[in-house]
Amino acid sequence: MVIGAARFAFTRGTVLADSLSGYGSAPWSYWAEGADGQRHALGILDGMWTSAFGSRFTRPLAISDTGGAVAGDAAHAARAVIRYTAPAAMTARVAACIAKSPGGDGLDVALLVRGKRVAGAVVVDRWTATDQTVTLRTGETVDLSVGPNQIPGHDAFTYRIRLTEAGGTISPDATKGPAGCI
Repeated sequence: MVIGAARFAFTRGTVLADSLSGYGSAPWSYWAEGADGQRHALGILDGMWTSAFGSRFTRPLAISDTGGAVAGDAAHAARAVIRYTAPAAMTARVAACIAKSPGGDGLDVALLVRGKRVAGAVVVDRWTATDQTVTLRTGETVDLSVGPNQIPGHDAFTYRIRLTEAGGTISPDATKGPAGCI
């Protein structure tokens, strides 16, 4: 209830992009990367109850709004790549999270900016990259690339990526996503 005069104004938020709320639409795109380093755009695969980005040629590799799976082993990997392409020049803070499903020997995770690795690890449980401040020109990319570690199997994960204004702040409670990812 508002009593008396009220004035409301909308201001620009600090979140520039969110892989969950922006899933399936530009500036987000979804790719499979083979062992040869070639990337192939993924299309929609319809399941019985849900859809995900994938390809019948790289199954079980798939990317949904909150998770995904990779295929192959270290020598014959099919990596899942979640890509953000800057629609305009910006300086942003990138935060990414991967939570691996139980089992298996881990995931090989890399955060790339303009094709260069800026963070990464072999993940057996949970991994986060925060406070990666990047300057992007229009058309430049930020990729979260996820592949198998050595042995195939149990290579599913949940993820979240956010780009916020450099210098902006986000409440930790407001950034919780799937499996506690930011």
